[in-house]
Amino acid sequence: MTEQKPKIGFIGLGLMGSAMVQRLQSVGYELTVMAHRNRKPIEEAVARGAVEAANAAGVAQASDIIMLCVDTTAAVESVMRGDDGVLAGLKEGALVIDFGTSIPGSTRALYQECVPEVRPSSTPLWLCTPGKALGLSPESRYRNL
Repeated sequence: MTEQKPKIGFIGLGLMGSAMVQRLQSVGYELTVMAHRNRKPIEEAVARGAVEAANAAGVAQASDIIMLCVDTTAAVESVMRGDDGVLAGLKEGALVIDFGTSIPGSTRALYQECVPEVRPSSTPLWLCTPGKALGLSPESRYRNL
């Protein structure tokens, strides 16, 4: 019996995000993606089999794991909140992963807004001076909240 892979939703197909989506697709993950300022990465992902959702809630509704790779804390908050945001579409047991270097207080606030069954994770892609200035060790920034 073959184990079924979780369905992944990906928001933020910029330089890093599009490469991550391409890799996930190359190893057989089913992806749902959301429109981006630059249509080319979305169109390429869809051509490889991804489904494009109309909004972040649609990404969340279709996914077991939601990955965010957007550039600022404000961008994370924007795609998470609102009637069309990730929070509006989350299902029980979902895992939300923020690959950004979001402000820790914002990440904690979003965590509090998640349904109890959701497992959030903040996973910055790189260590940065602002994180060090806030007193965050690499270990603390890579663990589940």
